[in-house]
Amino acid sequence: MLHPMTGLPTGAEVDQLLVAHQTGDDWCVMYVALKGFEAFDGDVHSARKVLRFMAYLLTDVVDELGGPGDWVAHPGGDEFVVATQREYADRIRGRLEWRFDEEKIGFYDPIDWTRGFAEIVRSDGGTWRVPVMSLNITMLP
Repeated sequence: MLHPMTGLPTGAEVDQLLVAHQTGDDWCVMYVALKGFEAFDGDVHSARKVLRFMAYLLTDVVDELGGPGDWVAHPGGDEFVVATQREYADRIRGRLEWRFDEEKIGFYDPIDWTRGFAEIVRSDGGTWRVPVMSLNITMLP
């Protein structure tokens, strides 16, 4: 099954891919989460753009720096999974972080970007400050 917004494997297919890679000692699984994605929750169009950007960014970097058996998946929400050979993992992580930091500016207006957060109006009329997005990457093993 493919995720409807990103076109990446999702659901039970992610579990099957992970099980297939548990036996290899030379494999690394990266869990990639978007911190600050909440700023886009209220706008489906913007959220879709961010998720598609992440799918493109992840597959582009993995295709460029990874190996032939590597894959990218989108279990859901703001979380993604990358499986790669251990020898490629650090390079992939570094390039992901660098490109994400360079390219995320396109999702913010200049005022939000300059101050480092977006202000979201809550249902009770108050505001909530959501920091500019960043990546949280956990690598196993």
